[in-house]
Amino acid sequence: MLPVRISIEGLRSFRAEVEIDFGARTQIAVIGDTGAGKSSILEAMTYALYGQTSLGGRSKQELMNDTSDVMRVVLRFRVAGEEWEVTRVDRRAGAGGLRPAQAQLVHYGPEGETLEKVEQVRPVNERVQALVGLDSDAFLRTVILPQGRFARLLVEDAPSARTEILRQVWRTHDLEAAGEAVGQRAGEARTLGMRLQDELARHPVDLEAHLAGLTSRADEASRQAATLADLRDRSTRAAETLRQSEATIAVAGQTDQRVAPSAMDELADRLAPVENAQRRLQAEATKLEGREASLKRELNGIPTDDGPDDREVARTLPALDALTAQVAKAVGAADALRGAIDDEAKAAKQHVLAKQVRQSASDEVARHRALEPPLAEAVDSTRERLSQGERWYDKCNDLQDRISSTEEALARREQEMGEAAARLDTAQPDLQRAQERLQRAEQAVSEARRANAAADAAHGLCPGDECPVCEGELPESWTPPRDPGLDAAREAKQAARSQVDGASRVVTDLKAQQESGRQRMGDTRGKLDTLRSETADATVRLRSAAGLDDAFQVSGDAPFPSPDQVLAPARQRLREAEAKLDGHRTEAQGLHDTHTSAQIAEQSARQTLKHARKDIKRTGKAADETLDALRQRLQSIPQPFRPRLTLPTDPVELETVDTTPVDRASNAAREREKILQRRKQERDRLRSEIEETRTALQRLGKARKTEVEEPLQALVRALADHRTILANAVRELAAETRIPGAIHYPVDAATLREGIGRLREVMVELVALVEDCRHEAHRAAEKACSKAVALARALDQLDGLGKTAQADGLAPLLVVDTDALPQRLDDWKAALNALVATAEAADDDARFHARHASRTRDAFAAILGVLLSLRQTADEVTALELALGDLDAALKPGAFLKWLTLRRSRDLLVYASRMLEEMTANRYSFADPGDLEDQQWLVVDNDSGQARSPASLSGGEQFIGSLALALGMVEMMGRSGGRLESLFLDEGFGSLDRNNLDSAIEALSMVSGTGRMVGVISHVAAVAEQIDDVLAVTRGATGSQVTWLSRAQRQELARSDTGVEGASALAGLLE
Repeated sequence: MLPVRISIEGLRSFRAEVEIDFGARTQIAVIGDTGAGKSSILEAMTYALYGQTSLGGRSKQELMNDTSDVMRVVLRFRVAGEEWEVTRVDRRAGAGGLRPAQAQLVHYGPEGETLEKVEQVRPVNERVQALVGLDSDAFLRTVILPQGRFARLLVEDAPSARTEILRQVWRTHDLEAAGEAVGQRAGEARTLGMRLQDELARHPVDLEAHLAGLTSRADEASRQAATLADLRDRSTRAAETLRQSEATIAVAGQTDQRVAPSAMDELADRLAPVENAQRRLQAEATKLEGREASLKRELNGIPTDDGPDDREVARTLPALDALTAQVAKAVGAADALRGAIDDEAKAAKQHVLAKQVRQSASDEVARHRALEPPLAEAVDSTRERLSQGERWYDKCNDLQDRISSTEEALARREQEMGEAAARLDTAQPDLQRAQERLQRAEQAVSEARRANAAADAAHGLCPGDECPVCEGELPESWTPPRDPGLDAAREAKQAARSQVDGASRVVTDLKAQQESGRQRMGDTRGKLDTLRSETADATVRLRSAAGLDDAFQVSGDAPFPSPDQVLAPARQRLREAEAKLDGHRTEAQGLHDTHTSAQIAEQSARQTLKHARKDIKRTGKAADETLDALRQRLQSIPQPFRPRLTLPTDPVELETVDTTPVDRASNAAREREKILQRRKQERDRLRSEIEETRTALQRLGKARKTEVEEPLQALVRALADHRTILANAVRELAAETRIPGAIHYPVDAATLREGIGRLREVMVELVALVEDCRHEAHRAAEKACSKAVALARALDQLDGLGKTAQADGLAPLLVVDTDALPQRLDDWKAALNALVATAEAADDDARFHARHASRTRDAFAAILGVLLSLRQTADEVTALELALGDLDAALKPGAFLKWLTLRRSRDLLVYASRMLEEMTANRYSFADPGDLEDQQWLVVDNDSGQARSPASLSGGEQFIGSLALALGMVEMMGRSGGRLESLFLDEGFGSLDRNNLDSAIEALSMVSGTGRMVGVISHVAAVAEQIDDVLAVTRGATGSQVTWLSRAQRQELARSDTGVEGASALAGLLE
């Protein structure tokens, strides 16, 4: 099974639909942080193939995303070169369950057409297992090795379970199916033998002589074809030589027109005035540059680092002038801070007093509040009893109404019973009279039957029925005999019976009504008694709820008293309880108001204290800031002018400051300012003279550009154009002349003049070379014509190949005068083209005859080999029939299949042992299990030579051992043409050191190199470093997402220590 593409929606962390295209990748790594959804990809594959969630023993509800109503997985995969697509869908139903699952399997052809479709869960499961060749349990031990279950086949599985899985992997059941087909193949072998004998009789006896004749004719045709092919090639070469000569002559003429050495002389003449101007301007520029250097030296001699500069002096004077006012401001801020501290102490005392008053009021309110619940409970209890009395009053009143309606219903039913009895007394005599009439009618019918027996026997018969007398079929023309008296008696009997049936139904209905009426009357009386009992009970409960005395009585027939009369005592008790509660609450409101006033006073005192403290913070902050600003102002003044003022650390201690040092510093700064102004005037003079010198240099630069640079650029461009023309001519002539190097601007006049001279020398050389090429082309054209004449004559001498006689006229056309060679090139080309066409036609005919003769010979040679082997094959078919019989007996279920499974398992351990030794540096290998199928697998510690159970290995060692088994399984299946086309490993790499990790990745690379897919799921960044195709899984607000990383992203991920998310944030990998 080789996955091609998978689409996941609603499974685990894959909330939205995500598609993963594996394409032609053979080695992939799936990486991501814990919980990102890496293992969910394998869960999706297992669910798509088998409809199960056996990776973690989860139910489908646990596998479905919590926020999704649909879980859908579509997996397209290949098996044995065929492409299939399986789709599974589960949907949520009500009450937290799932609807019936849906499944579909489609087989696609090479062009994407649908070849087969399987639907429903069970047929899809059976077909998938047949395609893969493994059930889900074996699949999770050989193809997908899930997280936490990687070492089950090595450590946990019992030998019997392991043997069953290996038999599925080795597909021994296919051998059992093969045994069933052996008998059929034996019959086919017998039929084949008879057909071989018939085929031998259809061919001649001396097959070798016939083949020798065919071989001779084929060899002769091949020789003639080779001769004509040589003539064809020589004709083509002659035509090509003529074409090249023509091209060379044309290029030579063009070169004469474009390449002229005199053009270089003109460029040299244009260069002379430019050289003179360049020398003059250079001398003037040298003089000005010397004056500019002298002025700069004088300017640099003015001192700039002997004290504060002009900017520092300009910044110092305003700072010193404002320093006295800033000192006064700092002293005022300190006075304000001391006043705020005194105000805060007064506010704190007022707050303590207000807090004590508020606490006393709060205690009084709490004491009074504790007295309210009993009073409220009494009101609620009284109100509840009144509510119960109202409900029981309504109940009693309703029961009285129901008693009245029930008594009326009982009276109506008694009346209906009397009416039914009267109707029954009338209906019974009517029934008796109808029965008497029926008896008289039956007697009349009997007498009529006896009087006309024939008509009675024919009653109800039709033509074609069986005659009751002769038992024959009545004819079509038969009509029954008629007796009017018998018919009338029958009609009278029928009418009498109808009257009896009607009267009987009436009597039966009336009796049923009487019985039903008596039952309903009994039910009504029982209901009336029940209502009267309920009324008595409800009256007792009403008396209890309303607090009535025993004098309150209600008779069954008397009207019920009004509710005001019955519930008056209960309502009076409720009013009294509510009055007590209202009085208590009024008193509580007064206490509450007192408490509120105390709270307001306390809050006011607290707010005053808060404001006082804020004033301390504000004035303290202002004093600190003012003092800090004063210190910063002092620090901003350069050291030579900075006055020495004494300032305290705490602003509260600041009272007075001596400002005499400030005046002394101001006088020193003004004296320094005068010195700096004199130096500035001298610098301005020197800079002005330097600027005048630079202006003169710029004027010289403009003159140089106009008189020197622009003419030089024009000359360089013209020289480059001539060099390009010269290079094109050399290239077209394929000459070996060396072109001088290109000259690029900027360049001086001397160098340019030298380049002009070199290019002129090459032009003179090329002109002489062109003339030589022209003469050489003429000679080559003459030789090509001579060869063409010889080829035409040789072609005329070949007969019997189906060619035309056009070559006979070619030779005269090719005889030309050497002096008229340039004018006859077109005639030569036409003649040579005709010669080439004739040679090609003759060569094609010869090739056709040679191929036909060779095919005839080869076909018979192939048949000859088959015919010579037919007799031997017939004997072999007979032997095959015997062998098939033996094979049929050997492939029956028994010792052979058991031996085959053991043999394959031992081969598996041999290969896995070699892989284990390579990955553990020869530390471990697998022990030989012997000849017992249920032998426990053991691992040999090569350092000690002792065999040990795989369960005793460490986690990393178990991982390496299981990986060796998995690789051995893939290798064994590949050797035998099996279907293990992919291998997926979930985690385990974190338990390996760097050496073992490299060995494991190298072993997996060997498997992927055979065309199988190897998938590694890990959070280890080093895995991504060694595998080219890396699928990064990340989890966000919309669920898990996947991205194939580029090479740069993989390298950034390998350098990151913070996992996939961190690497993405560092380098923008997944944006």
